[in-house]
Amino acid sequence: MKKFLAYIFYNIIYELIVYMPTLIGVKLREIMFRLLTGKIGTNPKFGFGSKILNAKNITIGNNFDIGDFSHVIGGGQLIIIGNDFMCGQNVQLIAQNHGYSELDKPMRSQYQPRNGMVIGDDVWIGTNSVVNSGSRHITIAKGVIIGSNSVILKDCNVEYGIYAGVPGKFIKSRFGDKHEKDSRNF
Repeated sequence: MKKFLAYIFYNIIYELIVYMPTLIGVKLREIMFRLLTGKIGTNPKFGFGSKILNAKNITIGNNFDIGDFSHVIGGGQLIIIGNDFMCGQNVQLIAQNHGYSELDKPMRSQYQPRNGMVIGDDVWIGTNSVVNSGSRHITIAKGVIIGSNSVILKDCNVEYGIYAGVPGKFIKSRFGDKHEKDSRNF
């Protein structure tokens, strides 16, 4: 019976709320994700079609704004998102990956590497970007901007840095050299 109720929730109720339009949908997504996650701060906004999956180890700060069709996928690992976070549409924050090294097993049956992710305060991630910490723990420093269509697989460790590309690389500091702590490129 428990599996049946979980099936009903995730395949009917969850999907109805995720894709509910207007401000009613935004408010219902906030309520649902508050119930599913470890902690959500004040003033969150979950865009149309946005999802949080494997949510129990996810902590979200104040003034969180996630764009339409964006996903946060915990994979059982800790994801911490700081205050004043915003991202565009179709952004994927993923804390798991697929194993592929065992030739005698299909990839879908192999161990899934999982690593945590820490995103600092005042971070902006552009539309269609992916941050995947499946192969290593990822930290995104305070004030970072990640350009649209970027794929981040390593730390973005320069505070107030701008990162972009596939794979994501440090481009420049938002305010010049005075705020750079570490300008190592990928």
